[in-house]
Amino acid sequence: MSEDKIEIENAVSPGHIQRVDRAKFTAMRDALLSVLPDEPPGMKVPDANAELLPKLPDDLFPGGAKAGWWLKAAQLDLEAKGIIARAPKPPVRLYRLNEMRLTVCAASLALFTPVSTALSQTTGSTDMAAQSRMLEVNGASLYFEIRGSGPLLLLIPGGPQDAGVFVGLAEALADEFTTVAVDPRCNSRSVCDARDTDLDVALLAIDMAAIIAHLGNAPVHVFGTSGGAQIALALAANHPEGIATVIAHEPRAVMLLDDPSEALAADEIIYTAYQNGGAQSAFQTFLEVSGMANGEAPPQPQSAEEAATFGRINGNMEYFFAHGMRPLTAFTPDVAKLVDGPGRIVVGAGEATEGESTHQASLALAEQLGQEPVIFPGDHVAYTYAPEAFAEVVSRTLR
Repeated sequence: MSEDKIEIENAVSPGHIQRVDRAKFTAMRDALLSVLPDEPPGMKVPDANAELLPKLPDDLFPGGAKAGWWLKAAQLDLEAKGIIARAPKPPVRLYRLNEMRLTVCAASLALFTPVSTALSQTTGSTDMAAQSRMLEVNGASLYFEIRGSGPLLLLIPGGPQDAGVFVGLAEALADEFTTVAVDPRCNSRSVCDARDTDLDVALLAIDMAAIIAHLGNAPVHVFGTSGGAQIALALAANHPEGIATVIAHEPRAVMLLDDPSEALAADEIIYTAYQNGGAQSAFQTFLEVSGMANGEAPPQPQSAEEAATFGRINGNMEYFFAHGMRPLTAFTPDVAKLVDGPGRIVVGAGEATEGESTHQASLALAEQLGQEPVIFPGDHVAYTYAPEAFAEVVSRTLR
C-alpha cells in the first residue's frame, strides 16, 4: 500500500477494510478526537462537525468541502477500533472511551494493523420468517413481504433498492406493526412489462394503493425513504383512502428548494456518464459527485441474505440510471393536496445529513407543510445499519 493511503475499518461492516487518503483521514480523525468528550452521553454528530471544522487544514478541506463524508469515515473507523463509542439511545452522541486519552489513541492508531474478520460474521439480524406475496397489477407483478403483527405499515424503499434493505427495521418493529416491505415496479422481484420506459411516480403510487386495497387492513401507516418517500407522498396526495400516517424520510423533493439547479445538474452529469459508459460508469460518477469516491471497494455483504439483496440491487442499477433517477428527482409533491388530505404527513430528516440535498429538501417540504421535521438517527440509509434506533423513532412517530 502506498504511503499516501491508509486502511480504515467500518463499525457497521465488520471485516471490511477501505483504503483512503491518509492526509485527509488523519486530519479528520485527529480533529474529531480533539472535540469529543471523555464520557457519555457524548456529543451530537452535527455539534462535533461544527466544532471540528475550524481545526481542519484548509488545503485539504477548502471551505469544509466533503468534510461530512470524512467525518463519517473517521467515526465508523474509531468505533470499530473501540476508541470511541456512541450513546445507546438516539440521537447519535459520540464520546471517547474513558480509559483512552488522545496520546494513547494516537499511539494505538499509529501501531494498529487491521486484521480482516471472517465474512460470515453478521451484524446480528436473525431474519424472522417473512411471508412472500405477489400481486398482479396493470403491467407488473409486485413482490412484497410481510412480517410481524399489529397495524399495517407499508415500507417503500428508494431508488434501486428493494424490500431486502428493510429486514432489520421490519424485525425491530415486528412486535408493534405488520410490516409490508415492497420491491417497487421493475425492481428486483417485481417484474414489469416496460423496463424500457421511464419510471412514473404516479403509477408506482397506484401500485402501493393496490397493495393496501389487496391487504384490506385500514387504517394503514406508510414509511417511504428517498425516492420511496416521493412515491409515498404521491400516494397520500392522490390515493389517501385508508391511510392514517405517511412518514416521508428524506424525500428527493429537490424541486421544492429555492434553487434546485445544483441537484438537477448532478443528475444530468450522472445520466451523461450512464449514456457514455453504462451503469458502472454512472455509479462511479455518482460516487464522485457525492464526494464518496476514494478508490476503495464497496462494503461487502455480511450474510447470505445480504449478499442476495446486494446482488438484486446491483441488477437494478441499469434501470435506475436509465429510467428511474431523473423522474424521481423531477417529481414535485402536491403540497396543497397533502395539506388538505385526510392523512397525517410527517417529514423525516437524517441527523447526520445536514447540508445534503435530501436533507435540505426535507426541510423545505416540512416548512411548506407548516411543521418541523422529525429527526431520525444517522444518515440517509441509517435504517440499514441502525435499525433498532431507527425503529424507535418510527414507533414514537406513529403512536
